[in-house]
Amino acid sequence: MMTKPLKNSVLLLSPGRSQARAIANWLKRTGKNFLIVGGNLVKPPRSPAMKPFQYSVDVKKSSDLDGYQFVIPAGSHSTSFLVDHCGGFRVGKVFFASDNLRVDDKAWLYDLSQSIGVSVPDTWSEFECIPDDGNSLFYKPRWEGSTGPRRPAKKKDALPFYVRNSDFIFQEYIPGREVYGFGFIAKSGEPIVTCQHLEIASNPLHGGSAVAVFALDNQRIEELSRKLLRALNYEGWGLVEFKYCHRRKDFVLMELNAKWWASLEFALRREPAFGRLLFGIDGVSENLPGLFWPDRYLSSLRGNLLIGIMTSKQLPWAQSITPPLFRQIMAGIIPASWADLYREKKRIMQKRVKPGITLHDDIDN
Repeated sequence: MMTKPLKNSVLLLSPGRSQARAIANWLKRTGKNFLIVGGNLVKPPRSPAMKPFQYSVDVKKSSDLDGYQFVIPAGSHSTSFLVDHCGGFRVGKVFFASDNLRVDDKAWLYDLSQSIGVSVPDTWSEFECIPDDGNSLFYKPRWEGSTGPRRPAKKKDALPFYVRNSDFIFQEYIPGREVYGFGFIAKSGEPIVTCQHLEIASNPLHGGSAVAVFALDNQRIEELSRKLLRALNYEGWGLVEFKYCHRRKDFVLMELNAKWWASLEFALRREPAFGRLLFGIDGVSENLPGLFWPDRYLSSLRGNLLIGIMTSKQLPWAQSITPPLFRQIMAGIIPASWADLYREKKRIMQKRVKPGITLHDDIDN
């Protein structure tokens, strides 16, 4: 029998993620006496639950979700877990539809975007289809939530051998590090609350969690985002990301993430309607000019040293931070290609039980 939910109880899945800490910290600051619990989907967890969580629990099946008034997935893995076990689900007044996860297939998303007139970078799903024209490329995992590097390459021949497979997609390289974000909650394809930002530094350098963002209000970004969400009949929360292409003289779609995004703290503190729809709390906008994450900066010093020094003085600092581990700081200093090669060799070694036998063979036995 399903347990009656305890009032003001919140289960945040994947508590080690910054999105979970952003929501937990925001709830703490409301003074509403929430019980905030971290829900670990893997054991051992990615990182142990700590303040602002009261404690953490292991979540393996749908019955482990009972007894909480709010169950919130922090990242792509926990969002997929909740959809797999519950289908569409609700947080407060916001319904998150299972169909949203169609956009996790980036190749599918780009095809749809082009069909409705939202520009995307030239994209190839297979290495063999990339033209030998000497132009710069960008490669990344095809599926949202998949692990793997996101890097530029000077030409086709410079692509690492370990990305020349169907797990990755390849695009023309769009110069510039600025990423334009459109965070939203949508109902029947229409955004009902939005918050834009300009991301000027990321960790990792070529695409990842925001190190620094500035407030933004760009009509073209809103127009393109609304057009895409309407075509998808999107229901729930997410983040649309664009880069500006000087060749096209327009914005091109980079991602639509069907999950809470890494700079969520900025949206929660700047736009009270997010908290009102999710938790029924009438907050007050802090009218932030932007936000800076010092922990992510320390983990990405190699590419963000100067810009981090400048923005750390210009912008208020995020509250949803954790001290970076020594290995994270080192990863931000050593060349990205070294780190990628190390991860790939480690992945290959983990698959090998002994010469000639892979992990797949071992499972079959």
